[in-house]
Amino acid sequence: MERSTASTSAALAGHFEIMNLVTLLIPPTLDASQTLRLRRFGLAALSYALGAALVALAWAFGVLPASAALRVAAAYLAINLGLYAVIRSGFNLRFRKQPAQPEPAYLSWPTGLDPESVFCFKHRRRVNNDNTLSFAGHRLQIPSDRHRATYAGCRVEVRQHMDGCLSLCYQGRKLVTFEPLHPGPPQIGKFIPAAVLAVEPSRKVATKAKIEKIHTRLPWTPPTDHPWRKPFKIPAKPKGNAY
Repeated sequence: MERSTASTSAALAGHFEIMNLVTLLIPPTLDASQTLRLRRFGLAALSYALGAALVALAWAFGVLPASAALRVAAAYLAINLGLYAVIRSGFNLRFRKQPAQPEPAYLSWPTGLDPESVFCFKHRRRVNNDNTLSFAGHRLQIPSDRHRATYAGCRVEVRQHMDGCLSLCYQGRKLVTFEPLHPGPPQIGKFIPAAVLAVEPSRKVATKAKIEKIHTRLPWTPPTDHPWRKPFKIPAKPKGNAY
């Protein structure tokens, strides 16, 4: 119990020392932008520390001489200390220039624009004469509405949403939405509807099944008394003049 308490105290002491070091390097009295720059600089300095470790490893294995390793380490240290001094003292703010347009460059989201109509996968399809649409091996039925009795021959937009739903839109108007059998992120160009009654099998699939049925049918053999089995005889022409 005493050992665990001592180890916990040592860990807390090390944590507080690190926090004090961070507070010393990045004091809270600095400007918010300068504090952010110093934090980013600290992350960038980690790459220099990794490079210095690799240089020390190369010196330990005899790949680099000690003089070269010391020069590289001194260069790394000088670069990082110089950049830290520039940001810590605020010298970099002397090169700051006020923007000609101080307003933010980001545009606000347009009012009335549905995010689901933007963040989705879109496909173009043509509606069949029976007011259906073929997609991913299924024939989806489009119901009639107050705008049109049928959408046969129209080019509609098929949207695959991030939740797996599939919606059909015409001129920016949503016609119908189909729920997926397995909700989740969609697979582009693939869809399995949950409502089986609202979806009919595709005409291509039915044609393929019909062709397979024809190929598996046994050949028909005529019986022995069938006219096809009887010899074909040409009647003899009458001799002389029939008149």
